[in-house]
Amino acid sequence: MGLNASVICRCFAEGRFSPFPLIKHVKLDEEGYLNLDLPYGDSPDNYQLFRQWIDSACEHPRMRLASEYISNWTGYRSFQQTLAVAEWEHFPALKAELPENNGGLTEAAAATRMLQELEFFSEQAQLGWTTLLVDTDTGEELHEYIAPYDGIFQYGADGIDMGVDETGFFVCKRAGRELFRSMKFQQNLLNKGLRKLLRRPAVEFIDLEKGESIHCRHGVLRISNWPDGRLQDDRGRLYFEYPARLHVTTRQRYPSEFEYILGPLRRICEAAMETGNPIRWS
Repeated sequence: MGLNASVICRCFAEGRFSPFPLIKHVKLDEEGYLNLDLPYGDSPDNYQLFRQWIDSACEHPRMRLASEYISNWTGYRSFQQTLAVAEWEHFPALKAELPENNGGLTEAAAATRMLQELEFFSEQAQLGWTTLLVDTDTGEELHEYIAPYDGIFQYGADGIDMGVDETGFFVCKRAGRELFRSMKFQQNLLNKGLRKLLRRPAVEFIDLEKGESIHCRHGVLRISNWPDGRLQDDRGRLYFEYPARLHVTTRQRYPSEFEYILGPLRRICEAAMETGNPIRWS
């Protein structure tokens, strides 16, 4: 799940599309999508025909010049957080146009300004520092402090959540008491007791500086490849690893870290500028 964006082509506006018997009922709706102006309940078959037609009505799939997966929500919030650190005054168009949720439109006129601000972000902005939870043995960065989530990166079904912020990794009851906090800790998979009772992995966290410990029904994990290199086995299962030693650290931010979102945003802005059509967020 995450944020997507698309821009329609010029083919419908310029009449360059395959014949469709209900073309007089094809209109742009308020969300920027081509749709039928007929009540769905009275004409579901017409909507099925419309969906089949629009799939190949012109040279562009679904009449879209561009269609981009922008980012998952964690990556998106990280980007917004870094824009704030770099000071929003440098990014007025991005602040005004980047949506907070799925949905909405950005007019093509704003795309030029957004593209200029993305270039400033890549070339000139001071991006500050970030706080991270790291696998001590491999150096892999597992989770980042995301302020809108209060640092929480894992919500437990039992109401016990885990997160990271500037003062450490923490385990807490949802909207309640903190149970554990550490800057440097060991994670041990339990072989009996709670694990046997739950019939699934359970862990013990041990603070390596204070010696405090806690047992939890779930731990800090990462998805890895199976020993044969596959991401999923024949039953569609993922392979989870539980790092043994972890610590919290800070480091400087660099523009290259955000290419996962800068590239899609550039391409979608360029498509809006080329067509004069709005960006549709979904």
